[in-house]
Amino acid sequence: MKILFVATGWENISIEYLSSYLKARGHQTGLAYDQALFDDKNYVCIPWLYRLLDQKENCLRQIIDFQPDLVAFSVMSVTFQWALGMAELVKKHLDVPIIFGGAHPSSVPEVVIKKDAVDMVCLGEGEEAMTDLCKALEKKEVRYDIPNIWFKKDGQVYRNERRPQIGDINTLPFLDKELFSRHIPIKNYYVAVIARGCPYQCSYCYVSHDTKEAKKTGGRAVRERTVDNVLEELKCMKEKFRYRWIDFRNSVFSTSPEWTTEFCRRYKEEINVPFRIFSHPKLIWNDTVAIALREAGCFAVQVGLESFDEDLRKNVLNRNMTNEEIFRAVDILERNRLSYSLDYILGIPGQTEEECIRAAEFFSKLHYCHRISPFMCQYLPGLDLLNHSRKKESLSVQEIDRINEGLHGNYMSGGSVVDEKYDTFIVYKIFFRSMSFMPPWLKKMLVKRKVYIFLKMAPRFFASLIKLFDLLILIKDLDARTYFYNYCWWFFRRFDPRHPSFWFYGRKYRSEVHKHFRTKIASAGSC
Repeated sequence: MKILFVATGWENISIEYLSSYLKARGHQTGLAYDQALFDDKNYVCIPWLYRLLDQKENCLRQIIDFQPDLVAFSVMSVTFQWALGMAELVKKHLDVPIIFGGAHPSSVPEVVIKKDAVDMVCLGEGEEAMTDLCKALEKKEVRYDIPNIWFKKDGQVYRNERRPQIGDINTLPFLDKELFSRHIPIKNYYVAVIARGCPYQCSYCYVSHDTKEAKKTGGRAVRERTVDNVLEELKCMKEKFRYRWIDFRNSVFSTSPEWTTEFCRRYKEEINVPFRIFSHPKLIWNDTVAIALREAGCFAVQVGLESFDEDLRKNVLNRNMTNEEIFRAVDILERNRLSYSLDYILGIPGQTEEECIRAAEFFSKLHYCHRISPFMCQYLPGLDLLNHSRKKESLSVQEIDRINEGLHGNYMSGGSVVDEKYDTFIVYKIFFRSMSFMPPWLKKMLVKRKVYIFLKMAPRFFASLIKLFDLLILIKDLDARTYFYNYCWWFFRRFDPRHPSFWFYGRKYRSEVHKHFRTKIASAGSC
């Protein structure tokens, strides 16, 4: 059976796991990919360049040429409207079932299943559910009882319960990197995960929603792979792709100092390329672990600080940690000269300028923090933060509907922060971002003299400087440089006749695709 996955903007680990799982069971998989250059729903958004290099018609042709038996979209909130538009176009050309899975459909399945172009919704993990579905479709069996999948037939919706998690994720085949290798320069960097889940229940994160649902069937918050299993994958893929560095993308790198120490020791001997991790202040345990990470080649630890207000962190974000715990974690990183970045959310309900000023004072003292990463608060459907904000900020029914439809901005741009509130907090986003390039003495001087006040004179004008700051980051940040190299790679593929992103590859569908999406944008209103 032929299953075609459809993706946009970036490499998708969920799709890679599903593809390898289905291939191991005898199915053929493919990928239709739209890089969405300069509107990748991730970091870069330059509308006029996006319109110039738009390749949705190429993505449609990739789908049609593959002639799939099943089309599967992995969907985030920021890609929901794109995925829906592509699914509607597919239905005009192919009589093929379409399934939506991923964070957004799992959070609001009732919203997604109502869409005419969506036949099925997969909730949570998809490996076993997709296997059962493909088996039934291949045998032409009519089944509406597959756990984890909602079905729609003649207007009737069949809502099935979730199945238990896959208990041992070490049994899963390695990621199908071949699927993306034609569309992503994997040699530049390798995206990996060592676990599923997260020990924390942050109110703004989809992983916490998935954990709650999994626990209803006896699931665990975190399932970690063994050191042997992870290193076996990394060695295998290093031989195949010769990647330059590794980006470990799970929510937190590890929940065990023993696992981390053993991994670092063996990683240095067996892999020995730079890597980046994500972590939580409570999981930066001690000097021993910090030294082990640094000596193994960890060049950056991305730490979630999110807010400097303890009450806000606890009661709104559900992050139960004290400022003292944050100071302790940062002190360990500073003392051991382990480079790190700090994530910070702006525009949280109840957040004040006083908090941001105190955060700036804290940031001004740091030496080894190579980047402050300020994000605008984004409400995601089905999560606790949205429920809190609905009461706190009296969000209208229409606004909730827009969030459920994926029509709020990305957290990298304005998120769900608008009007005067946006003008207030964009000032601190600019200031925090600019601190990434300053020595401590300069940061302290600017904070002491309250230079950020001058940014309030024209906040939206100064916001354009963020693009300049992001370019300057390229000079010293391996992650940012890789992103730039990837963009160059993607850009030149638009002029390669052998590549599916070639400018004229999908030209026969160009008028139809552009007209369809213009109509969708007009009907949705301004985003």
